[in-house]
Amino acid sequence: MDYSLEIYLMSSKKSYKAIVFVIVIWALLFGLIPVDIAYGVAIGTGSAKVYDGAGLLTSEVISGQRYVYVGFAGMGYGTIAAAISASRAGDIVYAHSGTYNEHVVLSSGVSLIGEEGGATIIHGNYQSQANVIRALGGNRIENLTISGGGPYAGTPSSAVSIEGSNVTITNNRVVDNQNYGLYIRSGSNILIENNFLEKNGIGVQLPNSGTTILSNTFVNNNIAINVLNGPATVIRDNIITGSTFQSIYEFSWSAYSSGQPASGNAIVEGNVLYNNKEKGGYYTKCLPPAVINQTLGNRISDPLFINPASGDYSVPVNSPAYGKGFELVNTPIIGPVTQKPPPGVWSGTHKNRPK
Repeated sequence: MDYSLEIYLMSSKKSYKAIVFVIVIWALLFGLIPVDIAYGVAIGTGSAKVYDGAGLLTSEVISGQRYVYVGFAGMGYGTIAAAISASRAGDIVYAHSGTYNEHVVLSSGVSLIGEEGGATIIHGNYQSQANVIRALGGNRIENLTISGGGPYAGTPSSAVSIEGSNVTITNNRVVDNQNYGLYIRSGSNILIENNFLEKNGIGVQLPNSGTTILSNTFVNNNIAINVLNGPATVIRDNIITGSTFQSIYEFSWSAYSSGQPASGNAIVEGNVLYNNKEKGGYYTKCLPPAVINQTLGNRISDPLFINPASGDYSVPVNSPAYGKGFELVNTPIIGPVTQKPPPGVWSGTHKNRPK
């Protein structure tokens, strides 16, 4: 693929420019830096931009961070998968609003951010035995709607399969996935924060002792959070409503079979739960004791959603869930992007948080 590099230098000193230019050309000729980034110029001195053979801007470095673009008119790759293939550890794939019917593997160290969470949609077309996104570690997934995960068919399907450590999933809508929403297959230091999870088979499956589930809103899932085998998962300040089987299902067979409590290892604090079925298991209720007893700040109470019929699950100041659950965060527009998605449920800010 042909590349042309457009380098903007912010220094006004001609001698400094000449030195930097010579260093960059020398480094490129000897293969010491890739042509599409030229860090010696970009970091701290300006912006490095890369164009493909058709003249479309595919990536650039802004303040030392490389962004690889997807789906913008006149710039970027046509698919998220193509942008990931052109990325390296430390890069951010930045996707324009629109619907992407893809299954993608997010390479180690590569992050994926949407332009606007309600309008940047990755849909898996309900394919079984597949994951809409696989996160291999060191990833940040932000500002997306992830939907269309397929049914269980011998092996799980999910919206996001987490398969490595140091993964952050934040400010996303994870909706309408037939099997799992977020599936923690492996890894530690996993943060699931400020997401909206609705109409999934299981919202979060198999969180481990290295998982924190913080300030999310779960609505109308079969099971919101499924905690098995006794990990000390942190579950804090979430809103969980309308679960058709159970809100938080916690059960350890090894503990139960040895005469120990089957639930209670998870750290469950400050959650608001309402209108969940809580069917329990064959042996026990499979609910965390702090939920059953409404201790550690957990409450069973109506969160008083403002207008759920229209998709507004924000809460008023007088809600028992005020300051908890999902709150839309408006992220800054990145790079030379002038297109804005149409207003929708996610436009504006849900003022759930005490200031």
